Amino acid sequence: MYTILIACFSINDTGDIISAIHHNALPLAPTAAATGEEALARILDSTAAAPFDILLVNIAASVRNGFALSRQARLLSPCTRIILCGAPYNPECMQEAICIGIQDYLLDSATNREIVASLRQTLSSIADAQTQQQNRSLQTHIVKSHLLWLALHDENFHADNSSFLGRYYHMLMLDNKNEYFNGQAAPFWQSLEELPLPDLIAFSTRLEEIFDLKKNEKANSLIYTKYCFLELVKIMLKTGCISADPEALSDQICRSGSISELLQTIRRLADSSADSPRETSADSLKVGKVKQFICQHYEEPLSLNDIAAHFYITPNYLCAIFKRETGGNVMRFLNDYRLKRACELLLVTQMKVHQIAEAVGFRNTSYFCQKFRDAYGETPESFRQRTAAVPVTMHFPG
Repeated sequence: MYTILIACFSINDTGDIISAIHHNALPLAPTAAATGEEALARILDSTAAAPFDILLVNIAASVRNGFALSRQARLLSPCTRIILCGAPYNPECMQEAICIGIQDYLLDSATNREIVASLRQTLSSIADAQTQQQNRSLQTHIVKSHLLWLALHDENFHADNSSFLGRYYHMLMLDNKNEYFNGQAAPFWQSLEELPLPDLIAFSTRLEEIFDLKKNEKANSLIYTKYCFLELVKIMLKTGCISADPEALSDQICRSGSISELLQTIRRLADSSADSPRETSADSLKVGKVKQFICQHYEEPLSLNDIAAHFYITPNYLCAIFKRETGGNVMRFLNDYRLKRACELLLVTQMKVHQIAEAVGFRNTSYFCQKFRDAYGETPESFRQRTAAVPVTMHFPG
């Protein structure tokens, strides 16, 4: 049932319109207002709860007052459909009606039958608009449901894809708690639950090992991983090995856009809570693993970003801890190690210089020769000839 306010008609005219509404079984609940002031008062009373669906205004007595009422009604209740009755056939008045946004403009010769026809057309317009809104809401619901499903199940889904997900994270994680810890996803949580707390050095080492395995795994979603980390933080707070604002920390974890960000958050927690010697020891372990990785993959086209991504840390963080622990530069260490391997190949093989350059990870022979000359003061070919003629003991950097 819809609502209609019949304004500025005489008592008899109002009664005739209400009778016509009932006679034609129009789904309208009528309210009458004899004057424009009374109509505005009723519109004000209705807007807070349920605004009128239709406003039927008679402007035959005063065109100016009728238009004034229509303009005020449009401001107070933008969704109300306005029909003007008794309007003059006047282009200026019609133009003003268009500017106000009038639904229908009935001339002063309009009969009750024409009013009923206009009401039917307006009701149909309202119903169509409601159907369109319902369809849009349904489509939005389907899209959001799909995004929520992806957030739960797709490892490659990023929260940045949809800002609306933020307010759902806590709800999603709570709703899926049983699935996380009793289903196939349970092993990852169990590996975190067994982390050696409160020993933060052992904790950091074991955490890195877990994520070395985790990075190639696609079975668990990012949101599942976030829940696991929230539970892990609870344990860290309970054991007293970290001190932080639980609410702020929870929000930071929920808003993380990748596993790398999650790992960084936990790592910073552990580092900030450890005393200075322990923090240094944890960094030493990390730098040791970086060196080991370089020694195992030096022949590949490694960049600083590649190395940092392998350990789920940022390039800046990698450079900082490497500099603090070794006093040197990550890429300098990589180049020095490649040159060391190149020296060995020059001594024990007959490979050409360009083949050796490629074998140790240099994709440009000229660049390789330049770096070799900078390090050893001679070209690779000169080094091979000299060391072949006079056996020496080489001391390589790094």
